[in-house]
Amino acid sequence: AAGCSRAAAQGAVADTLRLPDRFSHGEIGKSLQPPGVREVGLSDKPTARTEYVTMPLDHFVGGHGGPTWDLKYMVDDAGFVEGGPLVIEMPSEGALRHCSSSLASSLGALLVCSQHRFFGDTVPLNDSSTANFKYLTVEQNLWDVRALIRHVREAYPKVSKVIAYGGAYSGACASW
Repeated sequence: AAGCSRAAAQGAVADTLRLPDRFSHGEIGKSLQPPGVREVGLSDKPTARTEYVTMPLDHFVGGHGGPTWDLKYMVDDAGFVEGGPLVIEMPSEGALRHCSSSLASSLGALLVCSQHRFFGDTVPLNDSSTANFKYLTVEQNLWDVRALIRHVREAYPKVSKVIAYGGAYSGACASW
């Protein structure tokens, strides 16, 4: 660009570049992010808010006495009508950046969007080691969602039913 300094051009590029989600989680991912990159907003709706719920690292260890971590999710209750359903967008293979659904608003539903363990900034114990990836399974994901639904239903006892949806992997998880 003719009148544009090299530093300004590099800054503009840095503002738009992002590592793929699979490389941008945990402390290692943060250290790999180019300087000057701005985080995309967490929600495209001002009514969706980010919350966390404590999960066991391994749902299948008796008594849940083992390590725990915080699962990130977003909730939008602006259009919720008492007696309406809970619509949950199943976690996918990427960072949770927004939470909106025309389906939820048309149903008077409570909308919840969950981030999958080991994606985005939801890395159990902040440990992306190969050894810790044994907890990155479909079964653990499904039990995370099960626990999240129970947690949300305690906070919103007037929810009538649960509708899970997603596409590709998250759609398969919704069907299971």
